[in-house]
Amino acid sequence: MIYPATWKSNLDTPKAQREDIAAILEHMFSLNPLKLDAQVDAIAITYAAWSGLG
Repeated sequence: MIYPATWKSNLDTPKAQREDIAAILEHMFSLNPLKLDAQVDAIAITYAAWSGLG
């Protein structure tokens, strides 16, 4: 189990909002605007796991 604060801190801060995470992901991967739903979390969790969770 990966706690939200853990994967959020890999991209921003542990208290980052979904909007903040989406903006970072859009910029990092040159994505079109993401819907602010579970896909943002899924991409962020995958990236955090791939990069070794900080």
